[in-house]
Amino acid sequence: MIRANRHRAGFTLVELLIVVAIIGILAAIAIPQMSYYRTRAVCGSMEADLGQWAKAQELYFVNAQAYTTSAVNDNPPGFRLSPGVVLTPGAITNTRYIATATHPQCVDINGAAVTYTYDSTGGGLIK
Repeated sequence: MIRANRHRAGFTLVELLIVVAIIGILAAIAIPQMSYYRTRAVCGSMEADLGQWAKAQELYFVNAQAYTTSAVNDNPPGFRLSPGVVLTPGAITNTRYIATATHPQCVDINGAAVTYTYDSTGGGLIK
């Protein structure tokens, strides 16, 4: 006599649907958070670049007794720009320097572009 196999291995359709729903909910939460953290990282690289540029300017000043007005990628020595960041020097004199940094992916909560400025006499980094 053949017995019916009542204890079959495997998952039911309802169990699989519940797992798929849970994964969908977790993805709906994780994707916006990941986008937010990526934006924060890009904006952080802009801040770091401005800080490094200011330090390189001060180092150049120690040697030359003036701030450099050359192109950002050539001078000051030792400065390297992060990918995607656009750093634009502003007014540079013998006593003051200003630079502005932008990145296309650095936006605020409304989608507007965020710009950071570094002013050596105005207190440093200005958002």
